[in-house]
Amino acid sequence: QPGYYPDMAEAAVALGGGISGGMVCYRHLQFPEAFHDGLFVADWAHGRVWFVALRPVGGRVEAVPEIFLEAVAPSGFAPNSLAVAPDGTLFVCTGGRGAQGGVYRIHYDGPDYVVRTNNFALITELPLARLLRQPQPMAAWSRAFWLPLARQIGEGPVGRVIGDEQWEPRARVRAIEILTEVFGGLTPREAAAGARSLSPEVRARTAWSLGRAPCEGAAGILLGLASDTHPLVRRCALEAVSDRLGIFGGFDLTQALAGALENPDKRVRLAGMRIARKLAQPQWRQLTNGLAGASVVARLAVAQAGIERQQAPGLKIGAVETALAAFRSSTEPAIRLEAVRLLMLAFGDWRLDAATNNCFAGYELKLPLTGWSAITARVREALRAAFPLNSEPLDMEVSRLLAMLEDDAPFLPAKVLSRITPQSDAASDVHYLTVLAKLRGRRTQDDTQRTAAALVGLVRKRPATEREQPAWDARRREITAALMARDASLAEALLRQPDFARPGQVPIAGLLNEVQQRRAAALFLQAMQRDSALMWPASLVPLLGMLPFESTAPVLYRQYQNNPAWRDELLLIFAKKPVPADRDKFIAGLDSFRREVTIACVQALKLLPQDQSPERMAALARLLQRLLDEPDQQDLRQEILGLLRRQMAALPAVEEKELSPPGLRAAYRPVFESLIRTYPRVGRIMYGEPNEDLARWERLLKTVAWGRGDAARGEEAFRTMKCAQCHWGPSSFGPYLGDAISQLSPPEFMIEVVFPSRKLAARHIATEFELRDGSIIRGKLIYNAPDMALVQTGPDMAVRLVASDIRREYPSRVSLMPAGLLSGVTPEVLADLYAYLAGPPPPAQPQRSGRERR
Repeated sequence: QPGYYPDMAEAAVALGGGISGGMVCYRHLQFPEAFHDGLFVADWAHGRVWFVALRPVGGRVEAVPEIFLEAVAPSGFAPNSLAVAPDGTLFVCTGGRGAQGGVYRIHYDGPDYVVRTNNFALITELPLARLLRQPQPMAAWSRAFWLPLARQIGEGPVGRVIGDEQWEPRARVRAIEILTEVFGGLTPREAAAGARSLSPEVRARTAWSLGRAPCEGAAGILLGLASDTHPLVRRCALEAVSDRLGIFGGFDLTQALAGALENPDKRVRLAGMRIARKLAQPQWRQLTNGLAGASVVARLAVAQAGIERQQAPGLKIGAVETALAAFRSSTEPAIRLEAVRLLMLAFGDWRLDAATNNCFAGYELKLPLTGWSAITARVREALRAAFPLNSEPLDMEVSRLLAMLEDDAPFLPAKVLSRITPQSDAASDVHYLTVLAKLRGRRTQDDTQRTAAALVGLVRKRPATEREQPAWDARRREITAALMARDASLAEALLRQPDFARPGQVPIAGLLNEVQQRRAAALFLQAMQRDSALMWPASLVPLLGMLPFESTAPVLYRQYQNNPAWRDELLLIFAKKPVPADRDKFIAGLDSFRREVTIACVQALKLLPQDQSPERMAALARLLQRLLDEPDQQDLRQEILGLLRRQMAALPAVEEKELSPPGLRAAYRPVFESLIRTYPRVGRIMYGEPNEDLARWERLLKTVAWGRGDAARGEEAFRTMKCAQCHWGPSSFGPYLGDAISQLSPPEFMIEVVFPSRKLAARHIATEFELRDGSIIRGKLIYNAPDMALVQTGPDMAVRLVASDIRREYPSRVSLMPAGLLSGVTPEVLADLYAYLAGPPPPAQPQRSGRERR
C-alpha cells in the first residue's frame, strides 16, 4: 500500500527492485566525514553497492542515495554482504546462486584519515572516551573490545556522562545504550538527567532505554517526554509507553494521547494510535468522550484506532460517519486523504488475496457491500460530488474508493477519463483505467472513444523493453478485457484508433471476436508492409494465419529468414499446407522445444514426397532418440520411425514391449545401429558433434574392461580433467552424474559425455542471449528481471546483461558442457572414471543432495 497512507510509514529510500544483499552502517573514522553514520547497501541483483546518507529532519530521517560502487562491464559482480573492519576498511563479499564469489577490500587513501584511524587509541587517551567513541560498536570485533572495558570502568562514570553537556550528544547516547545493555538500564537519577538534556537525541534515547528497562519513576518521566516538543523524542516516548503500558496503572494517559493524535508528524500519530488500541475500556471511553473539542486529525486517528480495537467483522459505521464528516468539512488535501483512507478501513480495507481479477487487486474491498446500500450511497455521493479535486494523490485515492464501491453514476466515467491527458504518465493512466473498469455507470459514445484512445496511448507513453513486455502486455490485456466487459462498443473503437496498427497492440487484438481479429490482422499486415523496421511480436503470427495465405506469404517467408523468434509460430502455419520448398524448415523445426511444433513438422514431412537426402534423416533420428525418455509419446515415435523407414526400408520395425526409458533404448538400439552403420555421417550429425567419430568411440568403448576400474585413480582423473569444477561440491552448474550412471550402461553413459548436446535434460537447457553488438552469451539464467539478466556461464563465472543490450533470447540446443573432454583418454582411464562415478561419495566428503554431490 502507498507510503502516503496515514497508517503506513514511508520507506526511507527506494533503491529499485531486485534482490538486496546485506547492509552496514559506517560508524568509523577512515572514510571521509560525508560517509559517517551512513548506510552501505549491497544490491546483489544489479551488481551495485549503494551509499545512503542519513540526515535527521525533525522526527524522521532524510535518506539521500548514491551509487558507491558498480560494475561498468557485463561482469558477474554480485555483492551479497558487507562488513567494516577494525581499521575502517569496507569489505564487500560477492557471489551466491552461481555468481562469481570473492571479497573486495575498499579503503580510503587520505593520509589524515589513515593516521587518525590507526592511532585511535592514542588520540582518545582516556578509557572512558575510548569506550564511548569506539567505532562500529555493534560489530563483533568492536564488542570484544568495549564490553570488557565497560565492565572495567563501571556503571558510575558511564552514567555521569548522560547529564554532562560537555560531552557531545553522540557520546551521551552511547552511554545510555551501554548502561541499558550491560548494566540493566538507567538509574532514576540518570533517567532524569537524560530527560532534562538539551539534546533531543539524548532525550529520545532516554525514552528508548526506559521502554526496555524501566527504572523507578519511569512512568512519570515517560509521560513528560511524551509531550516533548521534538517529534523524535515524542515518538520514542510514546513507543516506550506502548511497550510498558502496565506501569501506567495510576496515570491518566489521555492528555498525552490527545496531543499525540493531532500531532503534525505522522510517526507520532502512529505511535499514539498504537497506545490507543491497547487502552483499557475505561480509559478508551475517557479518550473518546474528550473528542468534542478535538481537531479533525485527532478524531480521524481515534476512529482508526477504534477500528483496530474491534474484533468483530462488519462495517464500522461510527468510523464511516467520522470520515464523512471530516471529508465534507475540510478542504485540506491531507485531511481529506486521511478521511478516504479511514473509509477504506471501515469497509474492511483492500482485498488482495482473492480479487475477482488480477488487475483489480487493490481496487476491491474485503467487506461485501450487500446490506449496506443506504450508507454506501452516502459515501458514493460525497466522493463523486467532490471528484476530481485536482490534487494528487487525493484524486487517485478518491477514485480508488469509488471503484471499490462500484459507483454507477452515469457522469462519473467522464470525470475519471478527464484525469487521462497527453501529459499524464502511463502509471497514472493505468490506475484510472482500472478504476473505470470497476465503475458500473453507462458509457457514452465519447467515453468509449476516450477509453480506446487511452488504452492505445499506453504503448506510446510507456514503450516496454522486450524483457518487460510479457508482464506489461498481461496487465494491459486484463484491464482491456475488463473494460470490454463494461462497454460492448469498445472493441470497434479500438480498431478505429489511428495508432492501433502498432506492434504493442497485438496482445490486445486477441481479445477481439473472430471477425474483428481478421480486420486487426489486415491492419497489422498493412503496417508491416509500410514499415519493415518495426519489430513485431511472435504472437502476431496466429493472427496473420487467419488471412488468406497468398496475401501473407511474402511477409511470412521474409520473417522466417530474418526473425528466428517467429519460426515456431510460422512452422505451425506452413505445416497446414506443406510444400517441398519448406522441407528444410520442417527438418529444422524437429529440434524445437515446443511439442506441438515438432508434431506439426512430422505431420508435414509425412505429406511431402519421399526425401532422397540421407543426411536429413539425422534430425528425425535425433528427435526419436529424445523421445525414448518420454514413454507416453508412443504414437509420435512410430510416425517418426515410419518416416525413417520410408527413406531406408532396411530399418527394422520396433515393437514397444516395455514403456520405460531403458526398455525403449533397448528396443530402438537396432534402428540406430543400422542407420549409423549405413550412413556414418548421419550419426555424427545426430549426436551433435560433427568433429567426433561415433563409430571410433563405439569401437573404443567395446575394449574397456568396465569391471576392472580403480576408483581412487578415477577420482584423480576426475579432478585432473577438471570435471569436479562443475560436477562436485556446492556448485550446481553441472548435473549430478549419479542419476545418469544409474540409468545407463557404461558405454551409453560415456557416449553421453562425448556427445553432450545429443540429449539435453529440461532442467539443464541453457539460454542463449544474442546481444545488439552481434555477440552470443550462453549460460544458465540465475536471475531474471525486466531490466537485466544475470547469466552463469561457468562454475564460478557469471555475467550481467542489461535489457537494452539484449536483442533476443532463446533456449539453446548446445550443451554448456564442452565437447572433446575425453579426447585421447585410454580405455583404462575410462574404466577408472566409471568406477569412481558409480561408487558412493568419499567418506570425507559430506553427503549433499541432488546436483551438489558430484
